[in-house]
Amino acid sequence: MVRDQLDINSSVNNQAEVLLLDNGLELIVKEMPDVESVSVGVFTKVSGYQEPESLRGIAHFLEHMLFKGTARRKSKQITQEIDALGGSINAHTSREYTGYSALLLAENYYKGLDVLLDLFFCANLTEADCELEKKVISEEINMYEDTPDDIVHDLFVQALWDKHALGQPILGTKESIHNITSAQLKTFYKQYFSRENTCLVLVGKLGKIKPLMRWLNQWMKRFVSLEATIGQGQGTCLKPKNWSRFCFSQKDVEQFHLCLGVPALSCFDKDRYALSLLSTILGGSMSSRLFQQIREKHGWAYSVYSYAAYYQPAGFFSIYAGIGPQYLKKSLKVLARECDKLCQKQVYKHELSRCKAQFKGHLILGLERPSSWMYFIARRYMQSKKLPHIGDIQRKIDAIEPLTIQKVAQSLLLKDKMSLAIIGPKSKDIKQEDHLKSLVETHLV
Repeated sequence: MVRDQLDINSSVNNQAEVLLLDNGLELIVKEMPDVESVSVGVFTKVSGYQEPESLRGIAHFLEHMLFKGTARRKSKQITQEIDALGGSINAHTSREYTGYSALLLAENYYKGLDVLLDLFFCANLTEADCELEKKVISEEINMYEDTPDDIVHDLFVQALWDKHALGQPILGTKESIHNITSAQLKTFYKQYFSRENTCLVLVGKLGKIKPLMRWLNQWMKRFVSLEATIGQGQGTCLKPKNWSRFCFSQKDVEQFHLCLGVPALSCFDKDRYALSLLSTILGGSMSSRLFQQIREKHGWAYSVYSYAAYYQPAGFFSIYAGIGPQYLKKSLKVLARECDKLCQKQVYKHELSRCKAQFKGHLILGLERPSSWMYFIARRYMQSKKLPHIGDIQRKIDAIEPLTIQKVAQSLLLKDKMSLAIIGPKSKDIKQEDHLKSLVETHLV
């Protein structure tokens, strides 16, 4: 049964389709006949939305646990079989979904798909594995906390959205992870790994689809019945309350790592592409305004960029910079000035034209591989139940005018709505945080 069909690659006459398996599970396929690989993925809308406060990080914990073995395969066998096929297997947890995927040679992707489906639908989730994996995740948290240029982004969303699920660390905390039991993992799995929450995405040199459908239907009939073993939980994604806050954390670092930003647009907002172009203009490349001002002109930073994140209930816009202590005051002043410029004056047409070409070029170049297409399709489909259409995106980008960019800047880049997260060097000065607050108020308020 075909539920949706869209031409999502204007340069190649092939289509992505949403099909239904006999048990109602959605299968999305996109043929790329000119490659020799296939990316296969199982994606489920399981994230912090479904996590109770006491079990923060359980979605990510479950991602780890699904690799610990099934009735048919021990943990080591899962990776050995994929390696023997010349492929790779991985998984990741985002703020809105979890994905389990494998990249395989086209000649044997059925075998790799069997491994992936087995670990997803038939995981053991034993208490012994649970206790062992707590140690692994604790070390993952330690590793993450040792990278201030990464963790400052989590600090920022906590400043922005406080207790909301979108503002919580995906990994959870050592305390919350320590308290999770295998029984809780099994309950969470049965409740939220539902047919309604899950889809399969296959992209690459797939061959004939009807034999694939027959194989998948037989696999599902033999190894798992979703209706019998997995619940129907959906979770919630209420719009977060926005906070305007300053957060500072001391670490043994040489630079100040900062994220400055505002609450912004959801993935459904009509102005999201205008915001993406605004971000490209401000800090999206080496030719962007912030990069040219802060790095190329003054040499105050190695890394400075901006980005926008779009989720179902809300989104945000943020600027990151890694700044030496002696340049922090000057850099904050430039950040504020460049944001003000976007509000007060329309961007030049030639600058906007260049950024449109950059955005569209990066979009197309980023979809050269089956794995890129798989994640692109899955992310969009998880959010909206619609397939992305490259031609539509290009047309929307082309239609954006300088005035639209200015209006988006004026509506979002409001100083009283800004949140700032900073990770900075340890200091004996007990009033360091007060000094930073004063600096921020002077240049950003």
